[in-house]
Amino acid sequence: MRPTLQHTWPLLNQRLGVELWLKHENQTPVGSFKIRGGLVYFRHLRRSRRGVTRVVAATRGNFGQAVGFAARREGMEAIVYVPRGNSESKNRAMRGLGITLVEHGGDFEEARQEALRRARRKPESPTGWLARRRNRRRSTSFGGTSLAWSW
Repeated sequence: MRPTLQHTWPLLNQRLGVELWLKHENQTPVGSFKIRGGLVYFRHLRRSRRGVTRVVAATRGNFGQAVGFAARREGMEAIVYVPRGNSESKNRAMRGLGITLVEHGGDFEEARQEALRRARRKPESPTGWLARRRNRRRSTSFGGTSLAWSW
């Protein structure tokens, strides 16, 4: 992925009393900085868990787009759970990245719990699977994942 632009504004610098450069992460392919963490995490996942072919995640938007973009780039299937009534524009954006979108529950927590149940079910094919939650592991932190499971 190309680096995003950086800008400085003289009037802002003058007001703050420092030279400040702003990085425009909204110029990534999904319009969010979350793509960077997704790309790092999925690359690590593909290299460290060669049998993983699918990921399951829960989100309300930008994280799901990062999951979809990175999973497709690494040749994985992505299943993303969102609560019913989630933003239609976010849902369309996630579907546009090739994910399987599942609407479940009335809020994020219900969608997250269902995603976890789905991830814990053994897949029909012998791909091996992995459940991942928030943790302090370096690879996961670099990946910026807040909630994703894969198998």
